[in-house]
Amino acid sequence: MGAVWLAIAPLFFLCAIVDYFDRGPDAMALFLSGVAIAVTGLLTLYLSQFPSSLPLKSLFAALVCGALSALVAVTVAHFVTGVTPTFDSSLAEGAATITGTNSSTINPEQLSLGMLLFRALGQWLGSAALIVVLVRISPHLGVGGLDADGGVSTRSARRLAPKSGSTMARLLLLYVSLTVLLLIAYFSAGMPFVDSVLHCLTTVSSGGFSSRSGSIGAFNSGAIEWVAISGMLIAGTSLPLIFRALRRGDLRRFTRSIEFRTYIGLVVAAVVAALAWSGNWPKADEVRETIFAVASAVSTTGFVAHDLNSISYGAEAVLLVLSFLPIGK
Repeated sequence: MGAVWLAIAPLFFLCAIVDYFDRGPDAMALFLSGVAIAVTGLLTLYLSQFPSSLPLKSLFAALVCGALSALVAVTVAHFVTGVTPTFDSSLAEGAATITGTNSSTINPEQLSLGMLLFRALGQWLGSAALIVVLVRISPHLGVGGLDADGGVSTRSARRLAPKSGSTMARLLLLYVSLTVLLLIAYFSAGMPFVDSVLHCLTTVSSGGFSSRSGSIGAFNSGAIEWVAISGMLIAGTSLPLIFRALRRGDLRRFTRSIEFRTYIGLVVAAVVAALAWSGNWPKADEVRETIFAVASAVSTTGFVAHDLNSISYGAEAVLLVLSFLPIGK
């Protein structure tokens, strides 16, 4: 728990600095919360005893405690800044942040820049932490992840490097690189720089938080929507598969991967089905809107570009089914 709080404390300080220079109202609250989290983490580490090895049961417990510690820290940030009026709503927003779930009742346009960045980075770091868990912890638990033999990309992940630490570093570097590329793409498509920073973080993490109440649709730009579509589809693709394909310069790895072919096949089938249920010959804009909705659902990102109330019941059913499929990193 102490290690998790110490790792999260810099997030508070960074967002406090950003909010201070933006003259936002949450700089002091974020800074003091960060200090409290860091001090608590130091005290917890000082008072704790660390065994040389952990049995399986203790490893499970440590993983759960780490997740709960992160939840507590993020919940505190929402509560002390006044973003949410009650502790239970702060808890819900905190859970949505660390799990990368686009489930929020907050109007993002009423948030300070510091809190917008805090929430976006929270989702981004949550997905990064998932990579660490899959590489370093899951094999010891025997519950799958990168140690499983179920998928082609999963088996290849274990051969990325001889040691799990090197594997983790390479996957995290790829994760950061994809984030930077999305930032450049959003900005080049016409999205303001600050919005580009926030959206690249929540796109690559499949988190879905936005700086606008209308999500991606608020920018009213087809180019930005295509960037978001590309980012969401990449976010739903296996990172180990992407790494090996790029490292070897062998893009045919994607076509040889049963997992990837199934993934793209589902996307294409869902788009065709949704368009067929519309009853009319689709226009170019309608095709883009449908692809966007399908990409958002299948990657569980949850971005919105257009009014979903205007689509047919059949298309709604397709999107609902896609959102339940176990697709992602």
